[in-house]
Amino acid sequence: MVGLLQHRFRSEGELDGHSLAISIPTAQWQRNHGDVLAAIRFVQRLLGIDGYRHPRCGRPARPVRPRPRRRRLLPPSPASGGIAHCTGRIEDFSISPADPPVFHEALEAIARADVITMGPGSWFTSLLVHLKVPEIRRAIRRSPAKKILLMDLVPDAETRGMRLQQQFDVFHQSLGVPLDAVIAGPERLDDELDPGPSTVLLLRCLSVYGHPQTHDRVRLAAALKDAIDEVYEDTGL
Repeated sequence: MVGLLQHRFRSEGELDGHSLAISIPTAQWQRNHGDVLAAIRFVQRLLGIDGYRHPRCGRPARPVRPRPRRRRLLPPSPASGGIAHCTGRIEDFSISPADPPVFHEALEAIARADVITMGPGSWFTSLLVHLKVPEIRRAIRRSPAKKILLMDLVPDAETRGMRLQQQFDVFHQSLGVPLDAVIAGPERLDDELDPGPSTVLLLRCLSVYGHPQTHDRVRLAAALKDAIDEVYEDTGL
């Protein structure tokens, strides 16, 4: 079932690159007339998922490049184009609307969390886009939770031309508060990374053997455990 849900379609049409794990909630969202939370909860019950996924916003928030020559950037897809299909290097972006409504459940989950992990994923459209939502960014900043960032294993279409340090700097500037730990893979050891004196840096082998761009779940879980143990050890907990 996990393999089926994570399979990404290969076609010449708009489904190319999308997964069934996205398509099922989208179908239920349409059946529920746009009720995002109800669609997610239905899929959780359908698949017997114990954990909870809280959407950040009740309406779409689309990335927009804030430059003199503005061009609207949509979430990347072969049909629409987007950040992943831009020429040059992405340095910054904004979202539209600039301050979308946020689900209260998401803010409560952030406030109650012991650990907040951010990443891995497409750097701008899957990760940084959340920090562009003002209420989400403020909630993460206020949260007493330990904050851990997972760096991508290899550059993708969104981070081409960016060094690892540049990726980190963009994220850190967007978040605006120190991170407790950063986890990176040795695939990019030639790319130096300095997260700052107050941040633990863990270098771990995280990829699936033979697939340097894919995270191995067991290795990733072990790295997260090491990071959590280390940041809490400093507090004596």
